[in-house]
Amino acid sequence: MNEQQMQTLQAASKLPAWFVAVPIAFLIGGFVAMWLALRYRKLAAACQSWPTATGTVVANAIRTSESSNDSSKSFSNYTPAIEYEYLVAGQSYRGSRIKFGGVGSSTSLAKAQAKADRYPLGSEVPVFYDPAKPSQCTLDQTISSLGVAMLFVFGVIFVVVSLGGFAMLAIMHGGN
Repeated sequence: MNEQQMQTLQAASKLPAWFVAVPIAFLIGGFVAMWLALRYRKLAAACQSWPTATGTVVANAIRTSESSNDSSKSFSNYTPAIEYEYLVAGQSYRGSRIKFGGVGSSTSLAKAQAKADRYPLGSEVPVFYDPAKPSQCTLDQTISSLGVAMLFVFGVIFVVVSLGGFAMLAIMHGGN
């Protein structure tokens, strides 16, 4: 090993651990997000042939979360939160999925309430369930295309950022 390689190795050993951990975390997070997006697409396609059970809506609420933008302006996001119970072969199940990819949140309480109002508390609803895994269920056989697309795009962005991080590490190590 020559002098330059020794100096490069010594400099690399002084790098904080997060220099390596961050790109690895972004890579794993990116692949998980892309896998989830593809899984939701597959499940949404599969649920077209799933049997139905009659379910009862046991919870109907609007979940509120607070956010702020760069100018510190605060705003609220509203998401319908629906829970339902159903029976398959005498076994009781409880579900909360409205559709694959998420039902979507809104900054408009009225829009979120309109989505929740489709499932009044105590009402009967058709529940589409996977016959091989009856706990896997949904109320709506459509997919949130925007939600799934955003999940996949964020996954790709995370993978690209992680590759950039690994490239920076390679440059800092002098290509060794």
